[in-house]
Amino acid sequence: MLARMAGLSCGKEVSNLMLHSGKRPDVAILGALRNIITAVRTVVGAGPRCCADAAVFPGHGADWGAMRKNEAWLDHTILQGDAFYALHHESGGRMGDSAYDFLGMIIDSAGGSASDRMAFKVYALQRLHAANSAGSRPSSTRGQ
Repeated sequence: MLARMAGLSCGKEVSNLMLHSGKRPDVAILGALRNIITAVRTVVGAGPRCCADAAVFPGHGADWGAMRKNEAWLDHTILQGDAFYALHHESGGRMGDSAYDFLGMIIDSAGGSASDRMAFKVYALQRLHAANSAGSRPSSTRGQ
């Protein structure tokens, strides 16, 4: 939705976009020369895989999730000339660096004045935080 608001052509879980694999990107921004492929993941920092490191290194959960997605997607996208962004959030709100870079690209694409871009950034961060918060709750508490 944010990419469309910025005037970008995009699709959700686009089939047959990744050559030689059955992968479907969570969101793909479709360009004339290359596509921008994304994969989204929310990581629970208190989970057994990264709890000890997450307690010591802020953002470890998002970094860990980005490494897993990069291992699965990066080679495929580079080989077909596309760009890849691993969009990772820790439950509770911290976004990974790649997610911030991707958001910056969308904001720059929206254009407008500096204050317009800042307003769009604030709106986008609020939307992402709300979606992340809703997605990290147990399913029995959604909609209450």
